[in-house]
Parts: sequence; structure tokens; C-alpha cells
Amino acid sequence: MNQKIIVIVLVLLILYYTVFKSNANDLPTTMQPIDTTVRGQRNKNPLNIKKGGSTDWQGTVGYDEQGHAIFSSIEYGIRASLKDLSGKINRGVNTINKIVSVWAQANTGNYANYVSSNSKIDKNAVLTFDKETMRKVVYYMGIWESKYKISKEQYDTAWNMLS
Repeated sequence: MNQKIIVIVLVLLILYYTVFKSNANDLPTTMQPIDTTVRGQRNKNPLNIKKGGSTDWQGTVGYDEQGHAIFSSIEYGIRASLKDLSGKINRGVNTINKIVSVWAQANTGNYANYVSSNSKIDKNAVLTFDKETMRKVVYYMGIWESKYKISKEQYDTAWNMLS
């Protein structure tokens, strides 16, 4: 009888940690080393954003041959991504599915599914521009776009730079 209880408790714990707990709440606390073979990492631009209208993004030091912004720090790259997402959400591009369809030219179905399933946010749910929702979206978009795992410290710094 006691063994059955132990097994049930272990199964419930495993379910909790694998199904119910979102990985985005556990952003890495240490910064990932930069892989210069990956564009988004080399440019300190984990979401691979391009020029923002007629003015440069804050922290921009240049652009690569495909027009992607190059930033002075990863935090400026994250900040610009957050600013871009804020603008999209305010204009009605406010679901993961809609954001990804205008963000990326190819493979948008797999991209949206990846961000949605990992962030545990339905790809057609209307997003709010709040710190925790955007943390999940930006974290998984960064992995998809440039294999970069944004640390909690980097994200918090970029979020605080928005004002």
C-alpha cells in the first residue's frame, strides 16, 4: 500500500514539472556565451529585428548585409524587440500566430507552434504587453530565431530600459 502512494506522488511530481510548469518562468540566470556563427547572436539581436522605420533603434551600431540591426549590447537588442512587439500588439497584431506571420517570411506555422507550445500560450490568444507574457514570448522567439537563451538578468534589464 505504501509503495502505491509513493508511486502516485512521484508520478504527480513528474507531471507537475514536465507538463504544468512553464520553462519561461525559469529563464537562465547566467548569460549564454555568444556564438558568432549565428547572426542574431553575432549582432546582439536575438530576435533578428531590422531597421525600425525612419529612425534607428536605441543602441544600434549598424546593420548587416541583410538589414538586420546590430546592437551595442544584447539588452538593447531585446529592448528593440520588446518595442517592436509593443507596437505590433497595439496595432492589432496581437497573437503569437499574427506576430510570427509578419515577423518571419518562412516556416511560420512551425515557428508559431514552437513559441506557443513552449510558452504555454495559445497561438491565437490575444496577448497583453506585460512583463511576464512578453518574457515567455521573447524567450522562445529568441531561441527559434538565433538559438539564444535570454537570461532573466538580460530580460529584466531590457524591460527596465523601455521607459
